[in-house]
Amino acid sequence: MKQQKGFRYAYIAGVFDADGSIFIARSLQRGKHLTHVLHLSISQRQKKVVEYIGGVFGGRVAKELTKN
Repeated sequence: MKQQKGFRYAYIAGVFDADGSIFIARSLQRGKHLTHVLHLSISQRQKKVVEYIGGVFGGRVAKELTKN
């Protein structure tokens, strides 16, 4: 069972390494409190891959159209 879990995380790490990005945004909440928000994203043509990763970690899967 542990080996399967390790394989799952290794697969996801590989997908993120190839197709992922990290973005940190900062903003003032109500003009007073500085907050930071971490965004992790994966761009992938195969929807099943992104849905699988979303199922493991949670989050939101959104479709974005590209001009390619």
